[in-house]
Amino acid sequence: MKIGTLAKFVGCHVETIRYYEKEKLLPPSDRAPNGYRVYSDEHLKLLRLIRYAKTLGYSQKQVRALVALATSQNDQCGEVHQLTLSQIEVVSEKLDALRRIKRALTTLSKACEENKHQNCPVLEIMVSKQ
Repeated sequence: MKIGTLAKFVGCHVETIRYYEKEKLLPPSDRAPNGYRVYSDEHLKLLRLIRYAKTLGYSQKQVRALVALATSQNDQCGEVHQLTLSQIEVVSEKLDALRRIKRALTTLSKACEENKHQNCPVLEIMVSKQ
């Protein structure tokens, strides 16, 4: 299949596929006699894996490892499990950070609701923080 068709199948831009090839996340494509790149079902499979892993927040290094494991002939479940556990930890840390941000924003919002003065307390708090 051509690059445009592949892009449509996975819902991304052609430039994204070229980027993944350049970064060696996708193996090089074959060339048709007319010079066009020709992609296989294996490319489609790997591109879907890359795109889904990205939506789950895996880093590019982790995605590279997942692609290598997906193309490996060895039993890769244990390594994938370790990558997944590591990603769960990253997501947990992000959730904790988001909860702290939400608490801070809630506090700032209450300061606005209780404000009886012309000067915005939220802006004053933000200006004084470092």
